[in-house]
Amino acid sequence: MNITLMGIAEYAAARNISQKMLRKLIKGEEIAAGKCHGKWLLDVERVDEYFRNLTTPHKQERRQFDYLAEIEAMRKGIRT
Repeated sequence: MNITLMGIAEYAAARNISQKMLRKLIKGEEIAAGKCHGKWLLDVERVDEYFRNLTTPHKQERRQFDYLAEIEAMRKGIRT
């Protein structure tokens, strides 16, 4: 398994992301990064996965509407 590392400036330019945002994510420990000789290095695959998870739509669970229960609750003055 090979790990690809990139500096902040290199990753930001390659992915069209601001360096400032990457630094905030590093500071908040949101993305995988480590310092080597005073330079931040990002684990490209893990950071890409972080951004993929942010943009992946999640299915919202739909609650089936029970008309009879709703009418009964309205009749009794109860909100569901």
